[in-house]
Amino acid sequence: MPSQLSATETVDAYGRYSTFTCGLSLVQQFHYGNFTVFGHLGVYLYKRFGLHEQEGLLYQRVGMKYTFPQLANVFVSIDCKAHRFKNAAMLEFTVGKRL
Repeated sequence: MPSQLSATETVDAYGRYSTFTCGLSLVQQFHYGNFTVFGHLGVYLYKRFGLHEQEGLLYQRVGMKYTFPQLANVFVSIDCKAHRFKNAAMLEFTVGKRL
């Protein structure tokens, strides 16, 4: 197996790397009116990321969300997922609607 994989390489269930992950997290949310701040502390149950294996099994996610009640509960959210409270893995921007 090569020592480095490109970002576009995915491999099968025969012991090679995959971009599929599964995790379990604890979530804390603080609400103030239509504004929410949240934090997650999670653990990967399944993860095979090749070069990113050294990040470990724990991850954190922090963010904030604002709900527009005048727009039928449409919300916008931004959050950051990180490993070891220092290595940011992604920044996510979401627009959604509560059902």
